[in-house]
Amino acid sequence: MQIREATVDEHSQALEIIRQAFVEYETILDPPSSVGWETVESFRARMGDGGVLVVEAHNQLIACVLYERRGSDTLYLGRLSVLPAYRGQGLAKQLILAVEAIAQAEGCQIIKIGVRLALPNLIAMYQQLGYIITEYHSHQGYPEPTYVTMHHQLLTTAA
Repeated sequence: MQIREATVDEHSQALEIIRQAFVEYETILDPPSSVGWETVESFRARMGDGGVLVVEAHNQLIACVLYERRGSDTLYLGRLSVLPAYRGQGLAKQLILAVEAIAQAEGCQIIKIGVRLALPNLIAMYQQLGYIITEYHSHQGYPEPTYVTMHHQLLTTAA
């Protein structure tokens, strides 16, 4: 298996991985995820100043994660997705570590991610990797929090 930057021609495949990975959340998330109506154009816009990493196995894309630069010291990761048939192999963790490596190479000190409160297993996974909840947020029209922002402070290496 190989983790690499997706080519522009692979963005539609990455979006399809995300859609397939998010199917299980359709009945759980309120409000629903925007994945269902995302287009390749909106997918590219979501990346902003960033990119998408993919995992390739046997000439097939099986997982991906988006990352976006936010200021000089922060990378945001989102839409972490692994096709259901490939879960349980540590691919999500490998993708997170790959984003962290990009951040460190660019001198970023913080990784941020937003996670829905309805997905406590994902919050726990990030906490096991050193991410902490820093903020609670509500989607528009919801009086109670629906998601959290989590941060991970990267270790800086002395020059």
